[in-house]
Amino acid sequence: MGIVNGVITPYMLNPTAWNWKGKTGFFWAGACFLCWLWTYFRLPEPKGRTYGELDVLFERKIAARKFREMDVSLGGADVGEERERGSGEKGGVEMVEKVEKV
Repeated sequence: MGIVNGVITPYMLNPTAWNWKGKTGFFWAGACFLCWLWTYFRLPEPKGRTYGELDVLFERKIAARKFREMDVSLGGADVGEERERGSGEKGGVEMVEKVEKV
């Protein structure tokens, strides 16, 4: 992205080339908005998750927006078993992965 920025910005600002002057800011504002939009919908929040839990969520292809709602427990039942969450908690499924000791 840095190379693209370094190549096109001089053309945008040069009076003998594209001569966009201050309108260049609108171009970069649009690019920033598209990046923000991608980040909001596609980049998951890993806060409070272990690397193992993140691996399970990515393997299951859980949508990034649902990472917060998923309850992942690493141990107990068969690999990949899904159970409905109980005790009136907000929806989602609990994913349980079995870890065998050798």
